[in-house]
Amino acid sequence: RTPMTVIKSYIYMLLHKETDNLTEVQKKYLERTFSTTERLINLVNDMLNVSRIESGKLTIEPVPADIVKLVSEVVTEMQTRAVEMGVNLIYTAPQVSLISNVDTNRIKEVIINLIGNSLKFTPKDGSVTVTVSKNKEGFALVEVKDTGRGISSADMTKLFIKFSMSATNNLTKDKGQGTGLGLYLSKSLVELHGGKISVESEGEGKGSTFSFTLPVAA
Repeated sequence: RTPMTVIKSYIYMLLHKETDNLTEVQKKYLERTFSTTERLINLVNDMLNVSRIESGKLTIEPVPADIVKLVSEVVTEMQTRAVEMGVNLIYTAPQVSLISNVDTNRIKEVIINLIGNSLKFTPKDGSVTVTVSKNKEGFALVEVKDTGRGISSADMTKLFIKFSMSATNNLTKDKGQGTGLGLYLSKSLVELHGGKISVESEGEGKGSTFSFTLPVAA
């Protein structure tokens, strides 16, 4: 991971400080190199987290946090990406607080992954709607509903399995393949917090809804 981070830093410097000396072709190649290096770093990070989870060495540092506020922060961060992709990212925060003992960075990873996944599979002018509520069991419930490509019944059974990818993955607007670890990691992180993650879809072309729960602090 360290050498890739160094490479990324130098490319960033070239792209942002030496632009007058670069041709358009050189800038294009550097931008591709930068994005590819980012994907490699993300892959290494995912692999490290999988290794820690499976060896029981991944630790979480839970603190009381408002899930409504956490989701608001992530949605705000991802609005720019949604605009770039031409997808409407919708979130209306409920006028309540849902306090849960969580590792805020880890739960943010889960929210970012689920929203990012929905954005990737939703065509231009589609929508991704995020909601937070309290379910009938008394858990905090976060739902990410999209109007995207949906999920076939065959893919539903393997979504949260390590290294598995949807058969429709090659149809996404994002040409960079995922690692096949995002949903597996999200499931593991949610379960480490005592919650559950699930997905619903009526089939291909009918969108999907990813959701997860977290215990509410007494």
